[in-house]
Amino acid sequence: MTAAIHVTSFEPAAGKTVVVLGLVDHLAATAGRVGYLRPVRPIPDDDRAALVRSRLSPASGEDPAAADDVIELTGAAELADLVGEGRTGELVARALEAFHDLAARCDVVVVDGPDHTGVVGTGDFELDEMLIGDLGNPVLAVVKGHDRRPSAIADAVALTHERLEEIGATHLGTVVNRVDAEHMDEVRAGVAASAVPVGVVPEDQLLAAPTAAEVFRAIGGTMVDTGRDHGEVDDERPVTGIRVGAMSMPNLIERLTEGTLVLIPADRTAVVLATLVADVTPEMPSVAGIVLTGGIPLDERVHALVRGVRSQVPVWAVEEDTFVTATAVADVTSTIRPHQTRKVQRALDLVEEHLDLDEVTGRLATTRVERVTPRMFERRLVERAAGDIKRIVLPEGKDERILRATEILRARGVAQIVLLGPPAEVRDRASELGVDLGDTPILDPISDERLERYAARYQQLRAHKGISLDQARDRMTDVSYFGTMMVHEGEADGMVSGAAHTTAHTIRPAFEFIRTRPGVDVVSSVFLMSLTDRVLVYGDCAVIPNPTADELADIAIASAGTAATFGIEPRVAMLSYSTGASGSGSDVERVREAVGLARERAPELPLD
Repeated sequence: MTAAIHVTSFEPAAGKTVVVLGLVDHLAATAGRVGYLRPVRPIPDDDRAALVRSRLSPASGEDPAAADDVIELTGAAELADLVGEGRTGELVARALEAFHDLAARCDVVVVDGPDHTGVVGTGDFELDEMLIGDLGNPVLAVVKGHDRRPSAIADAVALTHERLEEIGATHLGTVVNRVDAEHMDEVRAGVAASAVPVGVVPEDQLLAAPTAAEVFRAIGGTMVDTGRDHGEVDDERPVTGIRVGAMSMPNLIERLTEGTLVLIPADRTAVVLATLVADVTPEMPSVAGIVLTGGIPLDERVHALVRGVRSQVPVWAVEEDTFVTATAVADVTSTIRPHQTRKVQRALDLVEEHLDLDEVTGRLATTRVERVTPRMFERRLVERAAGDIKRIVLPEGKDERILRATEILRARGVAQIVLLGPPAEVRDRASELGVDLGDTPILDPISDERLERYAARYQQLRAHKGISLDQARDRMTDVSYFGTMMVHEGEADGMVSGAAHTTAHTIRPAFEFIRTRPGVDVVSSVFLMSLTDRVLVYGDCAVIPNPTADELADIAIASAGTAATFGIEPRVAMLSYSTGASGSGSDVERVREAVGLARERAPELPLD
C-alpha cells in the first residue's frame, strides 16, 4: 500500500507552503517517488504546485514524470460554484480518483488541503474535513504563529487537536509556523504536553519580506534608466523595510538600512542622488530599490547625473503620491516561487533545522526503495558532509553562483568556505545580490601573507622547469594556482572551480605540482549525471579527448572508485559505438582491449 499524508490548517495564512515544501523534499529524499495532490487552487494562485514540481524534478526542471505526479484539481471560483449548488461531493469524487491514480505509481502521496482563504465562506473547511474523512489519510496540521502571543498559540494548537479528534482523523503531528524568535522557547514549553509531536518554526526575515521584483510588480509604474544593466528586477533581494525620503538628505542617509526600499517624491532630486551615491559607497548599506512618486519626470540634467552614478539599484517611477504608494507597498505579501532559489533553500533549511520530519513520517507505513534517486543522493551527500566538515576554497569569489552557493552552504552547515578575490569587491558584489556571507574568509592572493611562502614552494616544486622566484610569485597571484596550493599545503581540503574558469585553467595547477595518486598514471574526470530516478557516473568527458586502451582502463578503474566514494555501487560499462562483440573497427578494438586490461588490474570490479 502507498503511504499518504494530508497537510491541513483550520485558519488562513498559516504558512503551509514552507511546511509542504519541506515535507515533499524530505519524502523525496527518504521514501522514493512522491505524488502531490492539491484539490483546490487558491485565488490568487500561489505557484505552490509549480514549486513542488521543481523540487521533484530538480535535475531537469520539467521532468514529464514529475509533472504527472503533481495534480491540481479545482480553482477556488469553481469550488464556490459547486458549494453554492450543493455539489461539493463532486470535487471529493474527483479528488478520490486523482489520489488513487497517484497512489498506483508513487511510493508516497502528499495531499495539500484547502488554504481557507475565505473565498467560499465555510465551504473549504467542510471540503477539507470531507477529504480527510473520505481519503482516510493521516494528518499533519499547521498552526499560525505569526503575530500571536505564546498563550494564544497554545490555545490554537489545542483547538486544532480537538477538531481533528472530533472528525476522527489520524493525527501525525502539528507544526506551529512563523513564531517570533524571542517566543520560541515559551511556545515549545506551552505545547510540550501535546499527545502528538509539535514542531515550532521561527519567523524568518527573508521569507517574510517581499522581494524588490514582487513590490514593483504590485505597484506598477515604469523603470527609470539609471545606466545599470536593465535585466529583470532582482527577485531574490528582500525588501526589509520602507523609508520615505521626504526629509533632508543627511537625515535620510542616517536612516538607511540594508534592504530598505526608499520612496522619494520625484522633485526631491538631491535626495535621489544622495541615495544612489550612498549605495555605491562601500561603507553604506545597500538599498533594495528607489521608488519615485508623484508622476513628475526627472529633469534631464538630473537624469544624466543619475546615469553617471552607475548604481545597480533599480529606480521605479509611479504616478501615485508617496502616501498611496507606501500603503500599496506595505500590502505586498511575500511568496515563494520556483525560481527564487534563496527563499526555497531558506525554507528547506528552516524545516530541516526545526522539525523532526523523521519522527512524523516514521509513523507512516512507507516502503523504502532500493534505487538511489537524485534527491536521496543529494541528501546523503549533505549528511556526510555535515558529519565531517571540510575546508573548501572557491577561487571565483565574485561569481554570482559561487556567492549564492556560499550562502547556502553556510546556512546548511556542511562546509567551511574560503573565497578568493579582492575582499571589498567580493563583499560589494554579495551586497548587490543581497547575499549574506557572514564571517566567510575572503583572501586576495595578491596581498595575502601566504603569497611569498607559496611562491617559494612553487619554485621548489617546478625547479626542474627553470622557474624563477619572480615567475613563481606571478603564478601564485592567479586564483587557481593560489587555491590549488592551499590544497597542496594542507590549508584547504579541496577546491571547486569552473563556474567562470575553463577546465584547463582549473586543473592545470594540479597537473603541475599535485600530480596523480601513486599507482594512477592518468588524470581523468567524471560527471555525476542526475537522471529522473538514479544517479550515474560518466567518465571521461572533459580531460582526455582520445584515450588509448591503457588510459581507458585506468579511467574505468578510477571512475569506479569515484562512484564508490559517492555511495554509488560501481558497475562499469565500457562504451563504444558497437554493442558487445557485434562490431569491429579500431575504436571497438580499443575499448575491447581496455576491458581486458581493466579486468586484469581490478578483477573484483563488475565490468563489461
